[in-house]
Amino acid sequence: MTSLQKNILLKTLKQYKLCGIDYIEDINITKLNANLKKLPDTFGKLEEFTKNCNLCNLSKDKISCGFGSGNHSSEIFIVGVSQYQLENEAVYTMLKNMLEKVLMIDMEDVFLTNILKCTTKEEYKKLDNEINLCIDYLKKQISIAKPKLIITMGDAFNYLLEKNENINDISGNLYRYNNIKTIPILHPQFVYKNPSFKQQSFNDLKKIKLILEKL
Repeated sequence: MTSLQKNILLKTLKQYKLCGIDYIEDINITKLNANLKKLPDTFGKLEEFTKNCNLCNLSKDKISCGFGSGNHSSEIFIVGVSQYQLENEAVYTMLKNMLEKVLMIDMEDVFLTNILKCTTKEEYKKLDNEINLCIDYLKKQISIAKPKLIITMGDAFNYLLEKNENINDISGNLYRYNNIKTIPILHPQFVYKNPSFKQQSFNDLKKIKLILEKL
């Protein structure tokens, strides 16, 4: 059973309990899996589906739904965990400079997205359950677009590849997600708050530039 299945199953059982129901018939997990994986196969329909999602508490408090920005047909996907990490204008500018001044790529020529699609009034601190519920939308985006390179920022790498790595130790290394080249980098927000990591971040970008030249 996947994390998504577990979360929705637990949510369903809690709802039954609140209604005073102590016994239910066996749940068909195979059927549940089929329903969960039945996501739209185009970006437009998937975006609309995502906007109407109400699987977790973030949907109740959302002020917007950020499906992504830039070119969704791009060969390069850049993935973070939450839009909040780029809310600071200085952090966003740092990312823009990383792309345009080091990798020589226009921001509009990549697809920038996050695992969590909802932007809420306040930033939540502990979001593992919400991320496990939302990550299938990201995986479907990747499945539709089929990029040649995924650059993950910060902990997005661990959630996407289901690992538990210290990003500081592995940033710049080459991995694969569903046979797509995947490179974790330090999140610009982290580098902005910890300037001593600027050189490591720059070195990682140089590795990415070499890979881009061979795409």
